[in-house]
Amino acid sequence: MQLRKVVQECEQRGISVVAIAMRHGINASVVRTVSQAVALPAFIPLKVEPKRKTEALTIIELPLAQQALTVKWPTSDPEGCA
Repeated sequence: MQLRKVVQECEQRGISVVAIAMRHGINASVVRTVSQAVALPAFIPLKVEPKRKTEALTIIELPLAQQALTVKWPTSDPEGCA
């Protein structure tokens, strides 16, 4: 029996540690202890997206009775607001 295989089975989503332990004839607390002792890799690759530049906005606010109508539009597209 390989504990590494048992630990890999436990990493699957929705899998019962107790059920896996029983299937392999191991006490569930032993499986949990071994699972917690397994170290994560020292480097975990992440995909990082570049930060978007904040675009300047033109803000038009029109008071209407007890409310206000606010229009926000990118300064780079003045014709689009017309």
